[in-house]
Amino acid sequence: MNWKAGVIMMNKKYMNYLIRNRKIALIFFFVIYLAMSLTPYIHGFSRTGEELFNGSLMIATVMSVMLCFALPVLQFAYIQRKKSADLFLALPVSRKEQLNTNLLFCFGTAFGYFLVTTLLILVLTGAADFGKYLCIAAHNALLFAVIILLNTLFFLIANNVFDGIVMIASYAFLPTFLYLAYLFFMTNTVAGYTEIRAYSSGIMMTSPLYMGFRNLNGLMQETEMAFHWLYEILLAVYGALAYACLQFHFVKRKAERAEQISNEFFAYPFIIHIYMACVMIFLMERNGIRDVLVFYILLFVIYIIATFVYKRKIQLDWKNVLIYACAMGLSILLAKVSWSTKGFGLARLNPVRTNDKIYYQYLVIADPNDLSKMYDYDSGGNDSVEVTFLMEIPKGKSSEYKEEMDALEQYRLRAVDSFYTDDGQYNGDGGASFSVSNYQSSEIEKISFPYYNRYYSVALLTEDELTQISRKADVKVITHDEEWNETTMSLEDYLEMRKS
Repeated sequence: MNWKAGVIMMNKKYMNYLIRNRKIALIFFFVIYLAMSLTPYIHGFSRTGEELFNGSLMIATVMSVMLCFALPVLQFAYIQRKKSADLFLALPVSRKEQLNTNLLFCFGTAFGYFLVTTLLILVLTGAADFGKYLCIAAHNALLFAVIILLNTLFFLIANNVFDGIVMIASYAFLPTFLYLAYLFFMTNTVAGYTEIRAYSSGIMMTSPLYMGFRNLNGLMQETEMAFHWLYEILLAVYGALAYACLQFHFVKRKAERAEQISNEFFAYPFIIHIYMACVMIFLMERNGIRDVLVFYILLFVIYIIATFVYKRKIQLDWKNVLIYACAMGLSILLAKVSWSTKGFGLARLNPVRTNDKIYYQYLVIADPNDLSKMYDYDSGGNDSVEVTFLMEIPKGKSSEYKEEMDALEQYRLRAVDSFYTDDGQYNGDGGASFSVSNYQSSEIEKISFPYYNRYYSVALLTEDELTQISRKADVKVITHDEEWNETTMSLEDYLEMRKS
């Protein structure tokens, strides 16, 4: 008996077979699932009912996501084995029906566990708004469906069970690896580039897990700014693309692929080289390979081992050596070009929009006798002073701050230039901390302060420059007595006190 609705085609008898065959396992794991979801209530007497329910909701979501990784392997392993592939593909059940029925079984298990467990807790405790719960359930239904579709695709890109599991794990970690490689490259080649800018770059939108849990957190906290409809749309797009690709990797799959080398382009060939490229970015140094030669050699050994896992034989192919040598040369060239061009010219570009609200912040531990010099901690004294200001330029008022902005821009450019030299003037562990930023959205404003560009320079603002800045900003000087009690005064008062 078949049920058809557009592209959806499920075999009811096959579904009944799957449920009967796995009935004991389904009941056993549901009991564990339910018990784990109730753990917040064991020692949760000091928390509110809603907090306890949210804790159970998050635990249930995490466990369902884990099922979304495990179930595709269990349900589609037969297609990766020669004997079972021939047997199941000979059944009077079309491949499309097998695909859809197994996918629905995976989804029904993951989402069914979540729905039954959380509804049971909600009914028994009444600790959450039912409308809010329906929104969360709808979001999780989409998330679970997409993760199942993607993991099924990644598993079937390979040609055997082991390689399929490797593919699922590799693609799960790939967005994080790409983000870290991008973060490392930008913060090490573009002066002033910060982690928050990398975080806002959109790279993590390649991760369904990140987008899913980010939106889940927004729904649970009822903060509209934390929920992105774009993420829901992207999740749906990823799911649709995965299902379309499964037509090739399952419906039109050749049975002869079972237990063969996983040589599809997006299997080992792609995974090995994309991870190798990311690691080479981590090894980029302005001095070339001199400081990291050992790590390049180690990476080459790992590359050969990965090739062995892929091809199931140790083979030092000249093509692999050539590919690695070319990739290594390109990474070294990229490092040289990025530093010689000062981050491809990005570092010297003014990082703020002058027609928006602008913030400049400055903080340094300075010499009490000359605020343009760093404090010498080796002097053995405790008379250091802290110089700081936060200058806020309202939206549309930048013309009124032109002189101050020009002075601070010149200081920023001096810090940028020192980043690309070896004169010791740029020091992330010391020196002045100088940041420039815009409030780009209400979401960024929720972060304590949106340090989109931050610079560290041992070369400080001069006292004349600080005096100029003090005309439009409250420049504070904080001193300490022998018992480290703080005294805060304006720059003008401090300079007058020092004269006396």
